[in-house]
Amino acid sequence: MAMPKRPKARGQAFYPVAGFLLILAGSVIAFLTTPFAYQFMDQNIRGFPPPGVPVSQLQVIIGVMIFFIVVLLVALIVAAAMPRKKSDVNEKMMGKEREQMVKDKKIRKLRQQQINKQGRS
Repeated sequence: MAMPKRPKARGQAFYPVAGFLLILAGSVIAFLTTPFAYQFMDQNIRGFPPPGVPVSQLQVIIGVMIFFIVVLLVALIVAAAMPRKKSDVNEKMMGKEREQMVKDKKIRKLRQQQINKQGRS
């Protein structure tokens, strides 16, 4: 049996656009901060840049790392800020169902005892 689909929230239609803007913003930030990060690493890390590795290749690697860090941080913030879907089952309903199950079990036990008494008589 197929469950009826819930209508999507109004803002959900813009999630792909927001993702694209996130990628654009991350790439711009990475592009702009790569020279500073390379310069910082050159000044503070002994043996940097490694011999035999072209500077342009190192800048691309640093830029990609910055891009992933920025995108992952923003994705973490967005995931934390997203509203959570409320569960259809809550504690009150579970408590009521449990009480009903206990009552049903008692009733079945009493019926079985009555049947057993009638069988012995």
